[in-house]
Amino acid sequence: MVFSHAEVEVYLEKVSRKIMNSARKDWLDHSIYGRVTSALVAFRRQENVFVPEDPKICNKNNDITKIIEYSFKSQEDIISKNNGIKRSNLAQMIFPLGIFSSDIDESLLILLDNTGSKRGDIVHKASSVSLGNIRDPFSDELSDITNLINEISVFDKKMIDLFGIS
Repeated sequence: MVFSHAEVEVYLEKVSRKIMNSARKDWLDHSIYGRVTSALVAFRRQENVFVPEDPKICNKNNDITKIIEYSFKSQEDIISKNNGIKRSNLAQMIFPLGIFSSDIDESLLILLDNTGSKRGDIVHKASSVSLGNIRDPFSDELSDITNLINEISVFDKKMIDLFGIS
């Protein structure tokens, strides 16, 4: 369970980075401002953004290029500091990239929460595990991970459809 958790965590971080980096490239290369960039500016912008009195005088709080880059950098930091796969971790990594709640199946979130909790129990509470809490790694754990992989596959297809990443 612990190793599977780590692999899922890396996968979610990579997907988040791919979506973000694709949008960042579109912005830097072609000034294309789409769904991802819009969402990042909404969720990760600096406070105190304002319209300048003089359009020729810009600073970090009213220069759109700096506001957008700050948003990308903030999201990059969140992804880099991620430490888990529960719904709150996924929300921080993916929601600010323009994902709508309807784009994520509840079954995936439940499996991520369960896997994250089980991993935490194994790693952080190993000395207090009783025989009643031990699961069969060849059937119970395999079944859980197989179900999670199936849900991740659905999620992956949706991200490909939405953002063209693979």
